[in-house]
Amino acid sequence: MFLWLLMASFSVIFVLVYFVIYSSLLQPIAFLSHSIKDKDVNDNSLFRPSFNSTEMKDFVHALNDMQQQINLRQNQLEHMAMHDALTKLPNRSLLLDRINNAIATYNRYEGDFAVMILDLDRFKEVNDTLGHLVGDEILIEVANRLLRLLRDSDTVARLGGDEFAIVLHKLEIADIEETAQKINDVLEEVYSVGEHNLYLGASMGIALYPQHGEDPDTLLQHADVAMYMAKNQNVDFEIYNPEEDTFNVKQLSLLSDLRNAVSNDELYLEYQPIYSADGTQVNSFECLLRWEHPKYGRVMPDQFIFHAEKTGLIKKITQWVFQRAAETVSILHKYDPDLHLSVNITAWDLQDESVLSYVDDYLREFNLDPQCIVFELTERSMMNDSLRVRTVLNELNSKGIRFSVDDFGTGFSSLIYLTQLPISILKIDKSFIQSMNDNKNDEMIVRSIIDLAHNMNLQVIAEGVEDKETLSVIRDLKCDMVQGYIFGKPMTLDKVINLYPPLNGKPDIKLIT
Repeated sequence: MFLWLLMASFSVIFVLVYFVIYSSLLQPIAFLSHSIKDKDVNDNSLFRPSFNSTEMKDFVHALNDMQQQINLRQNQLEHMAMHDALTKLPNRSLLLDRINNAIATYNRYEGDFAVMILDLDRFKEVNDTLGHLVGDEILIEVANRLLRLLRDSDTVARLGGDEFAIVLHKLEIADIEETAQKINDVLEEVYSVGEHNLYLGASMGIALYPQHGEDPDTLLQHADVAMYMAKNQNVDFEIYNPEEDTFNVKQLSLLSDLRNAVSNDELYLEYQPIYSADGTQVNSFECLLRWEHPKYGRVMPDQFIFHAEKTGLIKKITQWVFQRAAETVSILHKYDPDLHLSVNITAWDLQDESVLSYVDDYLREFNLDPQCIVFELTERSMMNDSLRVRTVLNELNSKGIRFSVDDFGTGFSSLIYLTQLPISILKIDKSFIQSMNDNKNDEMIVRSIIDLAHNMNLQVIAEGVEDKETLSVIRDLKCDMVQGYIFGKPMTLDKVINLYPPLNGKPDIKLIT
């Protein structure tokens, strides 16, 4: 009896302990387990500690704290996945989502919107010259200016590098153009970064929904094409024009094919003679780059040089041109030892000190006097006021390389550069030469440039001389040299060689003219 009583007592105690554990621990855990299982992924609400147990209340509080931490980190990861780390703007993924939402809104409520691609002008120069930290500060300032200017309903996103995208809602064409002009005006205001006051611009392309595309990828592609149209035409913005799309899609295709143009031996040089003003002798030839594209045929420099500068390929191309020019001089010196060639060089080349080494290498390889090479700079190259550019210019000049300023008169450079940089020759842009017979102001500008150059002991070349009347005026103004179709069009090297007699001597001018 005692044993049975003891067993019954233990059974009662066990049952009581089980019910206590079940009600205070197992049941709450099961309840929390089902709650967690049934809880929606996006439900950020907290668990309510509706239990009497102090331990369970502490457990629920700890679980809520953990959930809050998880939600916080999840939100941070989602934000990082959908936003640009530098500017905090939406990235391409979120932009595509916003465009899809805009398309759905248009289809439902008959609204309209535009997609704009914006690319900063001259940003790469700043980035290469002053460093990425300065470039990053400028990108942040660009983002802030765009956010301040545009409405909350609009979207500003960064696609990468110095390229931004904007979605503008419910605007007429005139309003879109006005907004684009305001954006350009805001972005052209001075950027004060440290000790530097910098000026940038922007090129913008605009595509309209649904006229120019019915899905995000097409709209972005057409806006990108319009942006390249704006850059090529040197205007602030362009609205996508389907009639010009073939040309601009070709440009985008050229951009990818250009990377292999040198290695595939698709580039070649032509040479245009530069005459003395009296037309009695050929002083030199200018090397002109050409591209024989396997699909598009002959491609002129103005169709791909911009892309080469934008992508950094221009340095590789310039090196190739200089090597071919040096080889050409070594060949032509067999016929005319006094001949020299002009080679175009850009601001991007002058920022890279490797130009010093390969110039030395090719001059040594072909046993050339540096005086037989003239590097032609644009006024934009002269305006690059970085110490590195000046150092490279002076180093090349100290080796004997001469420099000329191409298209002089079309830029906005200060004349002080003519005294500070090692310039020997000015080439007057053909826009002044070809119109001076009908425009006395242009004739006065040409006269002033010639007088200025001679007073500074510089030689002058008149570009674009194509008729006898213009040639006569140029001679009267005492211009030193002439370049233009009146004397000769660009020609291949074999045709240049055919101009020379078998023995040393000047080329047959009659064959050129």
